[in-house]
Amino acid sequence: MIRHTDWAGHFYQALHEKKYQPFQWGTTDCLLFSADMVREITGTDLAKDVRGQYDSIEGACHFLKSFAGGGVMEAIGKIALEADAPEIPPLSAQRGDVVIVETELGDTLAVCIGEGVMTVGLHGTIQLPLKDAKRAWRI
Repeated sequence: MIRHTDWAGHFYQALHEKKYQPFQWGTTDCLLFSADMVREITGTDLAKDVRGQYDSIEGACHFLKSFAGGGVMEAIGKIALEADAPEIPPLSAQRGDVVIVETELGDTLAVCIGEGVMTVGLHGTIQLPLKDAKRAWRI
């Protein structure tokens, strides 16, 4: 994947637009939020095979099991492999890279915004420290 030359403006505009969008399975969950950010940076929709496939936690679990043979981690691995997005040390993540970060509700897919990461929370986006990242992929 190659970043657009003007990716940063698109990236920050998309983050601003999603600031108050609440979590919703199949629309604004962590997988689709992160894929939306990657699409703004590169024009590539990593979640093209995922969009519209579920609208509940049960539906997400069922779909991810059939899609990747497991859960979110397996789906992320499959998507990253197909996108040729190399895994990197989490603390090496830079703006726009995708990370998995530990939250009080469990592991969540997020996007690096510099020294922190952003993901979708119950009532809009939330920011967490990059030091909490467990895995990361270069976009």
